[in-house]
Amino acid sequence: MTPGLPLLLLTLALRGGAGTPPGSPPGPPCGAAALVAILGRLRELEGQVRALQGQCGDSQGPQAGTGTWGDVGTWGGCGGTCGGTWGHVRGRCSDQGRCRGGRCHCFPGFTGPHCATPACPPGRGGPRCALEIPSVTPRLATRNQTSFRVTWPRPPMPVDGYQVALIPLDEPAAMTTHELPGSAVTFEVTGLAPGHTFELFIQAQREQHLGAPGTLRVRTPLAQTLPTHGGSPGSPQGSLGSPASPVAPASPSTRGSPASPRFPVSPVSRGSPGSPASPRSPVSPEPPASPESPGSPVSPRSPEAPASPASPRSPAPPQSPASPQSPVSPPSPWSPVSPASPLSPVLPGGPSLHDLGAKLSSYNGSLLQRLESHLRATNFPLRGNQTVPAVARAILSYLLRRSPAPLRRQLLRQIPHPKPQLMPGAAGEALVDLDGLRGHAETVVIRYRLLEEPEGAEGELQVPGDTAVARVPGLVPGAMYRVEVHGVVRGHVSKSYTFLVTAGVGGTDEPPLDWEHMYEMELTEPQGAVAKAVPAPPSEEPPLRPRLGGLTVSQVTPHSIQLEWSVLEGTFDSFTVQYRDAQGQPQALAVDGGSRTVTVPGLSPSRRYKFNLYGVWGRKRIGLISTDALTAPAPPKEEPPSQPILGELTASQVTSDSVQLEWSVPEGTFDSFTVQYRDAQGQAQVLPVAGGSRTVSVVGLSPSRRYKFNLYGVWGRKRLGPVSTDAVTAPQEEEPPSQPILGELTASQVTSDSVQLEWSVPEGTFDSFTVQYRDAQGQAQVLPVAGGSRTVSVVGLSPSRHYKFNLYGVWGRKRLGPISTDAVTAPAPQEEEPPPQPILGELTASQVTSDSVQLEWSVPEGTFDSFTVQYRDAQGQAQVLPVAGGSRTVSVPGLSPSRRYKFNLYGVWGRKRLGPISTDAVTAPAPPKEEPPSQPILGELTASQVTSDSVQLEWSVPEGTFDSFTVQYRDAQGQAQVLPVASGSRTVSVVGLSPSRRYKFNLYGVWGRKRLGPVSTDAVTGPGPALGAQRPQAPLQLEWSVPEGTFDSFTVQYRDAQGQAQVLPVAGGSRTVSVVGLSPSRRYKFNLYGVWGRKRLGPVSTDAVT
Repeated sequence: MTPGLPLLLLTLALRGGAGTPPGSPPGPPCGAAALVAILGRLRELEGQVRALQGQCGDSQGPQAGTGTWGDVGTWGGCGGTCGGTWGHVRGRCSDQGRCRGGRCHCFPGFTGPHCATPACPPGRGGPRCALEIPSVTPRLATRNQTSFRVTWPRPPMPVDGYQVALIPLDEPAAMTTHELPGSAVTFEVTGLAPGHTFELFIQAQREQHLGAPGTLRVRTPLAQTLPTHGGSPGSPQGSLGSPASPVAPASPSTRGSPASPRFPVSPVSRGSPGSPASPRSPVSPEPPASPESPGSPVSPRSPEAPASPASPRSPAPPQSPASPQSPVSPPSPWSPVSPASPLSPVLPGGPSLHDLGAKLSSYNGSLLQRLESHLRATNFPLRGNQTVPAVARAILSYLLRRSPAPLRRQLLRQIPHPKPQLMPGAAGEALVDLDGLRGHAETVVIRYRLLEEPEGAEGELQVPGDTAVARVPGLVPGAMYRVEVHGVVRGHVSKSYTFLVTAGVGGTDEPPLDWEHMYEMELTEPQGAVAKAVPAPPSEEPPLRPRLGGLTVSQVTPHSIQLEWSVLEGTFDSFTVQYRDAQGQPQALAVDGGSRTVTVPGLSPSRRYKFNLYGVWGRKRIGLISTDALTAPAPPKEEPPSQPILGELTASQVTSDSVQLEWSVPEGTFDSFTVQYRDAQGQAQVLPVAGGSRTVSVVGLSPSRRYKFNLYGVWGRKRLGPVSTDAVTAPQEEEPPSQPILGELTASQVTSDSVQLEWSVPEGTFDSFTVQYRDAQGQAQVLPVAGGSRTVSVVGLSPSRHYKFNLYGVWGRKRLGPISTDAVTAPAPQEEEPPPQPILGELTASQVTSDSVQLEWSVPEGTFDSFTVQYRDAQGQAQVLPVAGGSRTVSVPGLSPSRRYKFNLYGVWGRKRLGPISTDAVTAPAPPKEEPPSQPILGELTASQVTSDSVQLEWSVPEGTFDSFTVQYRDAQGQAQVLPVASGSRTVSVVGLSPSRRYKFNLYGVWGRKRLGPVSTDAVTGPGPALGAQRPQAPLQLEWSVPEGTFDSFTVQYRDAQGQAQVLPVAGGSRTVSVVGLSPSRRYKFNLYGVWGRKRLGPVSTDAVT
């Protein structure tokens, strides 16, 4: 019947106006006639529904007239279809994986049981892995044959909840999912089958996003065979009318799956036991258990159950002696069937449908009707709100699940089942009676939505198909909800119902005590022997009802409040904190029972909140206690600091070659300072100073010369100032130095290919030194040495050869000396045995993004000189990526999104190329494109501080930022010159110009791959200085580093003023060398090569202007 139609019919019948259009005048009473017409139409529609079901099939496709939600998809597995339109329904591995063997195998970049969670580094999650979500590491706490318990450490940050997926590897389609509160740190599963393997996924949830799953694989131990209980062979093991038998059996698992948890076995009823059957009944009930054998339903000394002449309501006395007039009761349908019987398709020790049909053959009607007649005839004891039809359906459903599939499908259609019932529960809860659906669905999906708001809160609850009563928590007390109940069989909806229910508001609306035992009962399957009927446990005193104390507020911040409370008496299972957020939406925060404090995050500043705390004890919610709190105001935004001001710049402590500058900062602070001046050659010099300094010494000045110093303050990206001062250096008072003298030259540290020379200078100083010798071919070699050095290594020599070395000292334009020494190089060392050939290990791909893949490999034995990675790009062109021999990982950039690449790795060992080893990887899909920034604009270019050989250029950028700048001009010979400038600079000095010459400068801005501009300006350099004596150029010192390994020697190459190539050898232990004999005001390019064995590595290069 259509959901909600009974309520409509009842309303029309009571009003007496069924079939009357709204707004029409009331006519004569015709409610009964309208009701008969509607029921006739309803029967006609249900006949059409059955015809459509026969055409569409029971296992595939939607079933007409059974609901409005379509297919729910495969719950717990990955087969079937997915078409849900409300809530989150997973199907076909979320389109991010492949289904193999009933399990989802995810594509790269996704993880989780449904492949619905993006793969992120540990501790991250959400869109683009930008949300911090802690990962869960489950650990096995306890385990037995039918259950296990898993625990995990409490995460360092609060989470909204956990999602748990349990997958039985024997039948992955029977996967179950569970939602846990954020305070949970344990998860327990019961009712499992022994000897089965399960895989558990646990994911933390924050802001409706799931983190990286923690996985654990658990196998239940095998069950041990139980000994057979004693008793006579003919004694029955329980009957349909036995008061000790459970009356509402439930399937141990959904579809026989070992994964679905069982409900606990309910205690037996304490009502009156069943009376013996009348003579018409072919099955006689058993007498109550004897005191000597409380665990057995029949006394061992009484193999036959005699009929009692007592009334049907009086129980048979225990240990009743057999009467000759009493007919012998036939075997009970619950007695075990021989394993050799072809009519016993189930496990030994349990009844079958064939046995049940034979025992109930004396009744009329279908199998279900005959079973109901038997229960009524035997006065079957009912408990709570149980009914005879419900008990009969439960027994028959249990037997159907234990029967072969053909017989089960044939008889299943003969069992009608009523629709579910809804009722208010405790405060904020609703109860769904699913007793009518038990055995007719593998899974039941309950969806609910708040109706009082346009976009009310939605929720979803999934329970096993054998659940009798489902509890829907977390509702707004007293609010109206639309609830839909869907029965799912093989991934498709079999039955759907829709209801309207009001959530409980507390008080008398709470469920009755022991309500779960009224609905949830189970027949446990025997393990190797006939199971005994379990007697009722002795009554225990109920635990003391706990009481809540006071609720207080502590540690109030603008966005969070910490609550503290006390428990005066007893213990609670958990607590619930309720409040309304800044938008007025109700919020609930679950807290574990051992806590006495909780921090409520996500609040708004300067807002008053009311918090209600409930204590959860069993199925009851006890409380409430309340408190009010006002969040702290938001911290005031700090005003940006005011612009600093430069004070006065003064010069002090003036010497012939240095000046000390001092300045003040009356207001604010600078990040750094810059001192600018021109040296004796007119070249602009820049001296950076730390922001905390107020003094600096400028050294390297010329005597008796006037200097102008400009001080700039750097504040953020701005340069403020300048403040200036003039100073004249003191005259030179020292007498010209006397001519230096060379001491003795000696040879030390002689190897097969190098000799180290050492010398002394007893008096004076030299500008530089020169070592001369002849190589093995008789060619003259010259090795320049800096003036401060007293040692040099001569490399590249031949073994076992006599060399004579001459040392000259250069002083001004004079060359003094030489002093000489002889040395014989050591013999060549014996060649070592070649190392064994190395071996490549395994190549794997990790950290896959949309445009790059990181490759990792191992070298189990030996070492390689280098590696080479080969692959083909998106255009099919072969690409080669060289890798250093010490590396074991490399990132391959510049790839295309969502494309499969094959990478080959070769190892280079000497002149051999070993390998390859290969791996495949698919790049992640491309992220959404961001809008490109607006194009920057160049401002005006001006020339300032023009001298005879330099011009300072300044420019502005009114809008945007450039990656870099380029200045272009032509020199005195008409050659084009290009000067690169950093993106943050707005000024540059162009040096090396000719006096009294007009230059045109073009400035380009580089933005990405574009060159914008140019902006131009002209400038004429000043006249040149008067001719006079040229001061010799000071030597140029080069420095370098060697991050890894050692070189035998180095070689510096450059071209002199005449364009001739010059080569300067340097010892392998040196990291610096002075280059002498250069021309002033000239640009040089220096190339440094490292010599390692017979190889020359490099070069590394640098430019310098003398």
